[in-house]
Amino acid sequence: MSTRRLERVVLGTPTPLLTIEKLQIFAKDSNKVANDFTTYFLPTLRYWNPKLEFMTQPPPKDQQKERLRIVHSEASGGGEHDVNLSLYGYGHQLMQRILDIDTQKNLIREKK
Repeated sequence: MSTRRLERVVLGTPTPLLTIEKLQIFAKDSNKVANDFTTYFLPTLRYWNPKLEFMTQPPPKDQQKERLRIVHSEASGGGEHDVNLSLYGYGHQLMQRILDIDTQKNLIREKK
């Protein structure tokens, strides 16, 4: 299977988020991971999750770390989760982390 065909399969796979209602990126415009994520993966997330809220802005002056904030829905118990963008080299790693956090939160919710 060609690389391009594999990429189409991966990007076309349904990705409904069960517990996440908002993604907030606090990063500079030059952040490669944030740019890759918003270019390649955010459109897929928005397609499968039309109510997903998304915003991006520079980090506050008192916070130097660039991060992604994941806000969980009240139905799943609410809460926020901050992900340090400097720990990731590529957008697909960040996408995988978002999916992992969503799955973990959903499993915790189902056990209650």
